[in-house]
Amino acid sequence: MDDIKLYAATNSQLKELLRLTETFSRDIKMIFVIEKCKTLSISKGKLEMRNFTTQDDDTMEAMNKDDIYRYLGHMQSKQIKHAQMKQKLGEEYLHRTKSILKTKLNGKNAIKSTNTYATPVLTFSFGIVKWTPTDFENLQTKTRMLLTRYRFHQSRATKERHSTTTNGWQRFD
Repeated sequence: MDDIKLYAATNSQLKELLRLTETFSRDIKMIFVIEKCKTLSISKGKLEMRNFTTQDDDTMEAMNKDDIYRYLGHMQSKQIKHAQMKQKLGEEYLHRTKSILKTKLNGKNAIKSTNTYATPVLTFSFGIVKWTPTDFENLQTKTRMLLTRYRFHQSRATKERHSTTTNGWQRFD
């Protein structure tokens, strides 16, 4: 197990979950790296600075209001930084798309690779990050530019083949 996130309604429940996680980790000989652990306690919408002490008397520090935690590749804190996340996800999507197009795969395999390797970077964020139709249009434009640069798409070809919908991102099928 690489990452785990514990949620609890109260601080006492969180302490109990922490103890249970520590015990289980110790039983299966898993190392519990306290330096990588942080706590975030919110009460009535306000951030509370609460440190937790482990069974080994190590201190798990609280996040302050400016800290950002990276969990499964996504930056998280009390609030989601939508603009930062959209920029980061868009850059990663374009980087992956470009790396696929550089391989000189045939069209069918390049599109399948894009659908399985690049597009999920964005779809993973749907429902979490607030994407607007304009954001999708910008990504579509950059995608068409890459497709044209790597000779997968004619510069005068129709844009409708790579359109966005109100429901989200369409795959290139």
